[in-house]
Amino acid sequence: MAHRNKLFKKLSQNLEKNGYNKDMSRQLANEAIKIQKRSTSDKTGKPVGQGGQTSNITIIQDSCDATVTADCSFVGKYRTINGQCNNLNGHGYQGSAGTAFTRYKVTKMATKDIEDPLQAMAFSTEKIPGRTIPSTCGDVDEPEIEGKIEEPKSCGTNVDGCQLRTNLPGARLVSTTIHDNTDSLSTTATVFFSQFGQLLDHDITLTPEEHVNKCCDKEANGEYEPECSTIDVSYDEHYKNLGVKCLDFTRSVEHCVGNENLARREQTNGITSYVDGSHIYGSDDETASNIRTLAKGELKIYKNADGDLLPKINDKFVAGDVRAREMPGLTVGHTIWIREHNRIAKLVAEHVTEDEEIYQLTRRIVVAEWQNIVYGQYMTELLDNQDLKPSVSGTRYDSNVDPAMTNEFATAAFRFGHSMIQSTIKLLATNDYKKEIGKYQLRHNFFDDTFYESNMENIIMGMIHNPAQSIGPSLIEDVTNHMFENVPAFKGIGTDLAARNIHRGREHGIPGFCCYYKTFQDEDFDCSKGWEMKYK
Repeated sequence: MAHRNKLFKKLSQNLEKNGYNKDMSRQLANEAIKIQKRSTSDKTGKPVGQGGQTSNITIIQDSCDATVTADCSFVGKYRTINGQCNNLNGHGYQGSAGTAFTRYKVTKMATKDIEDPLQAMAFSTEKIPGRTIPSTCGDVDEPEIEGKIEEPKSCGTNVDGCQLRTNLPGARLVSTTIHDNTDSLSTTATVFFSQFGQLLDHDITLTPEEHVNKCCDKEANGEYEPECSTIDVSYDEHYKNLGVKCLDFTRSVEHCVGNENLARREQTNGITSYVDGSHIYGSDDETASNIRTLAKGELKIYKNADGDLLPKINDKFVAGDVRAREMPGLTVGHTIWIREHNRIAKLVAEHVTEDEEIYQLTRRIVVAEWQNIVYGQYMTELLDNQDLKPSVSGTRYDSNVDPAMTNEFATAAFRFGHSMIQSTIKLLATNDYKKEIGKYQLRHNFFDDTFYESNMENIIMGMIHNPAQSIGPSLIEDVTNHMFENVPAFKGIGTDLAARNIHRGREHGIPGFCCYYKTFQDEDFDCSKGWEMKYK
């Protein structure tokens, strides 16, 4: 870090001597350092944003080049654990762990390149520009500070929904303005339904972050770290009372930077994009091996008076996904599927003797069960618009479709489920669901196994018989003001899930919603007029 700071200072000073202003010099120096960093990178990242939980992610660099195909000669009759070569007509890398998110091709995008590296965060193959983090409007001499409540500066008269918008308010300000903490119980969805959605999300998306710690401390000390992009909360009343001016935020691990097939920075999906039960089995050989008994095709378990639980490694419960302990209900969901695997394995073992064969056959059956529930039950209930419901009959596998996860879905669309998260979970008796025997509050139990380990069955009953929050703009205070505040890495302060979502979307270069509305719904719609009424 000291070397990087010294180099940055020297480069920026030399650029100033050559006629560049201070801010432009800093931007160009930053880009030069990033290029140097890429040449020495080990191409791994750690998802450090998951409540301090970390896991190495291997980036498949060859997947950047569409002309390069994977060697699939090793593939047998079962799906690979990392998803490689599982798409029969793809180039072998499509949908596999460690590859880049794809993007929708939206129309009418601005085409000019932005020199500021923070503005040039995410470009597709068609050079679709991203949205900026710092809300500068491109004015390097007098940049607007993110989070200012004053009227934002104009960035031109063109407010087309697909144009680059840089006059954006701070992420925390958007969160507190749009996402109130109103309690709004669903009349159709249970907590279990909501929790299933999170389990599905953790089967298909994981955005690893650069392994940089204490971004706010670095910023306060005048240290420059290009992979930090903190969230300003200096104006926010909640954080003022805590004496906090800044929330840590680390940029997503870059993918395919500088490759001739991708113009600028893209982000990595750390797990397989397939609905393939990777949350149960893992997306890499090491994870898959660690949770297997390597006998009779079964997965490891930890037994206690409550029955079979997730296995423990280094005194922590583990599963196929690093986020399994994020909240008790999620841990319960993982446990159900490990129990199901071992149940099926015992049946298969009556006909097959070899461990690997039992494991693979069981995995195939369990993944089929999982897919059946996802497509046949969860999605049909979730997508009440008949035009969006998956077809019950006539649906066939199409190997010509790229199964890779889109950046828009992972970073924005599927995060609607955050509005369904429930604050207080009741523990109900297993023999009488009307009998409440206790409860826990989410804000005190992130990555805490206390209730899970002693109340597994009671948590299941509570999730089945209690409503989730309604889908909408409201989010519970446990995730807007108290997210991860009980996790040591967050020092009792916590973070704001909604603000992080907004900030992450900007970092990934996700265009404004109106852009997608124009592309897919109404090409002639004027985003500068009447959008508020249209939204309502």
